[in-house]
Amino acid sequence: MFVKNNGDGKVPYDVHPWVLDAVADQKDGQKWKPNPEKTKILSYANDIMMPIGFSNEPVLRRGDVVWISFKMAFGTVGDFWGPEIIPLEIIKVGKCPENVHSTTEYTAWPSPDDQWVDIPVGQPIKPLEGKKEVSHKLYIN
Repeated sequence: MFVKNNGDGKVPYDVHPWVLDAVADQKDGQKWKPNPEKTKILSYANDIMMPIGFSNEPVLRRGDVVWISFKMAFGTVGDFWGPEIIPLEIIKVGKCPENVHSTTEYTAWPSPDDQWVDIPVGQPIKPLEGKKEVSHKLYIN
């Protein structure tokens, strides 16, 4: 999502405010910017491939069937592997019938703007209400 910034930090697309905030909060010596090679989001219909913004439905919606191409990279340090999945293209190829996909109401979910409780490193996480027994302890690393 980010690359080293060796220039002015501009990218050829609109950047989500959360990403702008993450880049703005950098300390001295950190030089990162959103990756200018953004994932392409396309639509394929009637044997024609086009940017999704030019299609009849210019956004992805719940129930859309997509094909995702990506590349994987692995970095190693000693005995540890660090996988990275890099999406290259997301192509809308169809739509599920309305009765096949979920109709969950997402407006009840918490917002990133809500107040969140920070859990200190090493602090055990308590199980949800109603759980009587826990066979192991969960820790945040």
